[in-house]
Amino acid sequence: MFKRFTIISLVTLVLVFILQTAVLAAINTGIEWQYQDDNLSAAALRLNCYLSERWTARGIYQWENKDLSAGLTYRQSKGWRVGSYVGIGFRDLLNETAPEYDFEEKIELITGVEINLGKERGGLSLIIEGRAVGSTIANDSDCEALDPIISVALNFRIPGGQGGRTRVKVPDNISESDFDLLVRLVAAEAGGEPYEGQVAVAAVVLNRMRSYQFPVSLRGVIYQQNQFSSVPKLPYIEPSESCRKAVVDAINGIDPSNGALYFYNPETSSKEGIRFFNSANLRVTARIGNHVFLTE
Repeated sequence: MFKRFTIISLVTLVLVFILQTAVLAAINTGIEWQYQDDNLSAAALRLNCYLSERWTARGIYQWENKDLSAGLTYRQSKGWRVGSYVGIGFRDLLNETAPEYDFEEKIELITGVEINLGKERGGLSLIIEGRAVGSTIANDSDCEALDPIISVALNFRIPGGQGGRTRVKVPDNISESDFDLLVRLVAAEAGGEPYEGQVAVAAVVLNRMRSYQFPVSLRGVIYQQNQFSSVPKLPYIEPSESCRKAVVDAINGIDPSNGALYFYNPETSSKEGIRFFNSANLRVTARIGNHVFLTE
């Protein structure tokens, strides 16, 4: 009785957390094909709730065995097309398929790859995943329900979950389209950088608009030839709430770059780019995260 109460409490807490973050979350759902115990079948329904660029809460219901599992995964790579992830989950939350096992014996390790088949707003994703219950591997369990699972799932993103886009108000002095474009650029160039670095990248674009050396419009600065290598993938970027807030701060005058007109990452820049920054008569104004910011 106590164990069942514990399980119900855990599921309730997870659901409350998901509902509270629903504005921030993007959701997709689909069907999972499972290979388990030498059998392959379309056996489960999936629901993924993307809480951030990295974290995903998920639930899987296996209708044949009435098995409900849940988990939390962490995305290791942030590529918009392909992303690998790892996580931890709990199998048989309804206590129907392996009632003789304790709750802690049903903890499973998760690893997988998600391949985005569509674009940012909606579309299909293909998920290839492996799940194994740690205790059954160590103890060679004879419970088929806890055997390792290799699965392939086809998910469809439910329209409406937009990763928190409505939570930050677009400033009056910039159009919706320009704001969205700058947010995407910040996400592409500094999505994995500290928040201060995201604000600094947005500030560099705004600083260029005020400089006679660059175009006067935001679109002109971003699309200027040979300036930002991330431009081709901007339509497919999924910006985080952090990037949106960073752009708002930059528009409101915050500039951690200290007036910089350039920035680069010494570890990932091309040889031509590094040669330019080493040979040009530029002054370093800030170092934030992996980026160096410079001006003339």
